[in-house]
Amino acid sequence: MAFKVRAESDRTILYLYDVIHDEIGVSASEFVSAVESAESPIELRINSPGGDAWAGKAMADAVAATELPVTAYADGLVASAATLPAIAADSFHMRQGSQFVIHNAWTVTVGNKHDHRSSLNQLDADSLALSRALGRLWVVRYGQRADSALPL
Repeated sequence: MAFKVRAESDRTILYLYDVIHDEIGVSASEFVSAVESAESPIELRINSPGGDAWAGKAMADAVAATELPVTAYADGLVASAATLPAIAADSFHMRQGSQFVIHNAWTVTVGNKHDHRSSLNQLDADSLALSRALGRLWVVRYGQRADSALPL
């Protein structure tokens, strides 16, 4: 089950149970569409290793923007990009034995020293932007200072 939406009479359940990526897993566009079309409170169930950080950010923005209440649950692994929509929810619950994993951004580069240097510069810029976005989510949702959530 990669991404499944189940509409019930009192809630809409979104199952985010795959890699977050537009080509090989759950795409940001299908997730955002599901959030935007929900007509009842959203229950977001997550078991994902993460994936594309910017897709995770788009998912988080959709969760934060909806006027419906969103409750997220860690059903297993909530890692990397999958942490972003979890943190953006109105409430987040960890199931016993589940894991929540945040890490520094990483990438893969193939090429010569110029390609690697360029990739490193982009990674530095992306890491800073994502850390700031994560920090803002943390402050808004949990009332804590951003630097307390960003020791990486």
